[in-house]
Amino acid sequence: MVHRLKSDWNLLQSKMQKVILCFLLLTVLSIAVPSVSAGCEKVGPDNVKWDEACSNGESLGCNAGGQGQNCRFCGKGDWPAC
Repeated sequence: MVHRLKSDWNLLQSKMQKVILCFLLLTVLSIAVPSVSAGCEKVGPDNVKWDEACSNGESLGCNAGGQGQNCRFCGKGDWPAC
């Protein structure tokens, strides 16, 4: 009986560790994504903004100035409005 309780306790601890690890990973990702989106900066005279549509290749002017796929030029020529 004691051996079974110890085995059950070890299994519970293992599952709890996995839950905690998943929670920490999701927390880090939720913090990292907004900080990446805030990293789009103007390139010379051209305006740049974060655009989720660039993730799927659905927008023009993506990867503005090499800043990342979701940073796109905007408000000029064929580029979408800012």
